[in-house]
Amino acid sequence: MMKQRINLTLEAKNYMLTKQYNRKRFALVRKNYPDIDINIVIQQEKNMVRFLQLFREKYGSVEYYLCSIGIPPEEIQMLKYKLV
Repeated sequence: MMKQRINLTLEAKNYMLTKQYNRKRFALVRKNYPDIDINIVIQQEKNMVRFLQLFREKYGSVEYYLCSIGIPPEEIQMLKYKLV
């Protein structure tokens, strides 16, 4: 369980890099849409960790999830090839 928690935290931290790389874009959102709740635009690490935890509990893997929504195995293989 501890190893899974560490992996989820590392994955969330990697995802959180989006926050750093899009800092200017988020500033524009704040400027152009001052009434928007910025928390729905900018991800929070604790929420990402929880999402990943729930996703893994329910589906185990992205591949299993894609199969469960009807994506054929050959298309999953193509996606893997393109993403790796």
